Amino acid sequence: MNMKNTLLIIVFSLTLLTLGSCRKDELSEQKKTFEKVNMIIDTDIGNSTDDLLALQAAFAFQSKGWCEIKGVISSRGTEPVQRLADCLLHYYHADNIPLGINRSDESFFEIVPYYQLADALDEKGRLLMEGTGIPLSERLDGPELYRKLLSEAPDHSITIVCIGFTTNISALLGSGPDKYSPLNGVELVRNKVKALHLMGCCFGKVKQRYSTELLDVEYNILGDIPAARELFDKWPVEIHVFPVEGGLLFPSDHDEVLSDYNWQQDNPIYQVYFRYDEWITGDLGQYWWDPFVVLHSMESEELYNCTGSGTISINEEGRSIFTDDPDGKHYIIAIAPQDYYLFYESLRMLSKFNPNRDGGFSIDPIEQYHR
Repeated sequence: MNMKNTLLIIVFSLTLLTLGSCRKDELSEQKKTFEKVNMIIDTDIGNSTDDLLALQAAFAFQSKGWCEIKGVISSRGTEPVQRLADCLLHYYHADNIPLGINRSDESFFEIVPYYQLADALDEKGRLLMEGTGIPLSERLDGPELYRKLLSEAPDHSITIVCIGFTTNISALLGSGPDKYSPLNGVELVRNKVKALHLMGCCFGKVKQRYSTELLDVEYNILGDIPAARELFDKWPVEIHVFPVEGGLLFPSDHDEVLSDYNWQQDNPIYQVYFRYDEWITGDLGQYWWDPFVVLHSMESEELYNCTGSGTISINEEGRSIFTDDPDGKHYIIAIAPQDYYLFYESLRMLSKFNPNRDGGFSIDPIEQYHR
């Protein structure tokens, strides 16, 4: 099953769900093509808006039994970001999902500072978002949470979706035996992880989200170059990379997002686009990189690959180099230009998911696509 078929199934299934269709037999038949994905999400939430839509996608799929989110790990080392991640878990009624955090100091540049949403007030002076009530001091460090979750999982059963810096993953690879497992980090990954789906890398000079100039070093890689170099050097199972070039096909339309989410103004996506519009509509813009990685990770039988197998390395400046290698375990993924509309509509369908609504998906707003 290739990526086009996967997206067709996702769009078709979401359409049936949002319409409240009685064609349950047809939907059931479509869902048979999915193998439930056990997912850990590693995100740099709080800066670029695509992380928000990626989480919206993951929790929408979980609500329908297509995946199970085993943990969410924050790769940004600032306390407001971690509180926002905690608030997002509560918003999605996922207080029971463990949150791992990065306790390192961080002074990385901002794009859209919506991590401030954790402290934002509504019109009555109350906190806009509530948290889980679990103190950050009780949260595990990201690498420790990785080791705990992997040690508890069946062999080759975990899909890791990394849509941020690779800091936590690199630390996992460098970890030694502990109370969770007698295996070192590399062996633990080899035994427990099915594949890593990564948003990162750049294989040519393109416009980046942090500059108006053409650059050839991607943001997630630049955020921790030593960690990225170690990841591609030591990771023992498959890595499926969605590079920055692919996401540039999918710019985020500020007005369209506000329109799509207007029916659920409590949604963090709506609030971010409403409150930080001057950042989002500026010269740098926003693009939908991260949700594509979540969508791609849902295809669990035959992963579609744009390239043949190869090896990716990161040099000291953070540039990405792909070398063909029949024994390599690295792949560059992409979506064909003719399938752009299909993917973009699948992203818009996600605006019909609200965890506070019975069944998760709305009925009326979807009519705009089917009149």
